[in-house]
Amino acid sequence: MEEDRVVELANHTVLITKEGQERSVEDSAAPIRDRQGVLLGAVLVFRDVTEKRRLTSELAHQATHDALTGLPNRVLFMDRLGHEQAQTLRRERLLGVGLLDLDGFKQVNDRFGHAAGDVLLQEMARRLLDELRSGDTLARMGGDEFGLLLPDMERIEQVEGVCARLLEVLRTPFQLAGEDIPLSGSVGLTSYPLDDAPPEDSLRHADLALYTAKAAGKDRLQWFEWPMDQLQIERMEVYKMAEAALNQGRLLLHYQPVVEKTNGPVAVEALLRLDHPERGLLPPAAFASALDAPRLARRIGCLVLESALAQAEVWHRQELPLRVSVNVSAYHLLDQAFLSDLQTALDAHADLPASAVEIEITETAPLQDFARARETLLACNRLGVRIALDDFGTGNASLTYLQKLPAQTIKIDQSFVRNILHDPRDHAIVAGVVTSAHLLGLQVVAEGVETAGHADLLTQMQCHCLQGYAIARPMAPELIPDWVNRYKPIFQK
Repeated sequence: MEEDRVVELANHTVLITKEGQERSVEDSAAPIRDRQGVLLGAVLVFRDVTEKRRLTSELAHQATHDALTGLPNRVLFMDRLGHEQAQTLRRERLLGVGLLDLDGFKQVNDRFGHAAGDVLLQEMARRLLDELRSGDTLARMGGDEFGLLLPDMERIEQVEGVCARLLEVLRTPFQLAGEDIPLSGSVGLTSYPLDDAPPEDSLRHADLALYTAKAAGKDRLQWFEWPMDQLQIERMEVYKMAEAALNQGRLLLHYQPVVEKTNGPVAVEALLRLDHPERGLLPPAAFASALDAPRLARRIGCLVLESALAQAEVWHRQELPLRVSVNVSAYHLLDQAFLSDLQTALDAHADLPASAVEIEITETAPLQDFARARETLLACNRLGVRIALDDFGTGNASLTYLQKLPAQTIKIDQSFVRNILHDPRDHAIVAGVVTSAHLLGLQVVAEGVETAGHADLLTQMQCHCLQGYAIARPMAPELIPDWVNRYKPIFQK
């Protein structure tokens, strides 16, 4: 009281009520003096701040933790990553840095709803925590992606052992709505200080490794390797090149004819080209990684649909009734807006029959979400649009697709067609596919027809629709009418 003012006392005071409850209080003391200024005593003031401190604690926790799982969030993960890197150097140990992602979680959300997906994520977090040490960190980075910090490791094999256990527990089916839901996970890893990158780059390296694990078939762990970083740089350059071409109107279509032995030219496949200011006209292989990029796939897909249908409509008005085949990326096909995009393109070109439009897909989209892909393709059929399975024979699930997907055409991949004249195995594969397709009532197109000998052998095998360099190379749209008028069959027999 010598200071002659109100004094704040200890700010962590706790009082116990007569019921035995703890209450957090803030207290202060103020002096009491008489008229002559003589100190008579003090007034103690207590304020109950239990609720205030509870809310403050909750806000602090929410800022650093995930609301659904209670795990650390990205902010706290990055803070711990920096701290653990410093500790690792002092201890001369290894720090495992990883990103773990569920395989197939999107299908769970689509089938059972987001509430069920949240329950699954909570169960997943519990399972993973049970396999980790008290000093390890499991954080939810967003969606179904989780961060891992495995400090104080002596050998790389220890990090791999922990991650192998995590992947194993994820393989145990999850229970949802009374059903066993089989899932798996993929892990991308890097280690500090073998990879002595700063925290942000360490996480990026783990993400690159995770991307590689997914691309390699999922349900596995993958270590970061420095070529991945260079590959990512190159992929970003390709992305920028494709985006610039899209924005500047330098993406265009060329068309490769498809012919029948008896009816001649019956269709064309629309093939994307990039008109580069320095490198000239580039084929899709030069920018393929950008075609399924989330921010570009739909924009490019809409451009291709609009351009191809507009051109086909022009040909039909010129009494050149060619069917046009359009390649659709997996990302665009599985986008909820795809059917709307297709309908918009069809409506904009009402003079073009829907039956003159064919959507070509590879097995990439069905592998990602078979149910949604099938539902979308059925809807395309209801619009009158045909479906073609492209690159047939190159994937593991092709025979299943023949049975379950609503396709009208299959296109035998050129890798089989190219050697049918000399390789009995390729000959047998093509013959088997053609026979199976006919039994199912499907049209067959052989890609990669390079010689008249190929054409003759394929027609003997009852494959009457052919496409390849022996017939015509892809060409600009204005060249198609003259080529059709001048077309001469290459068949020798």
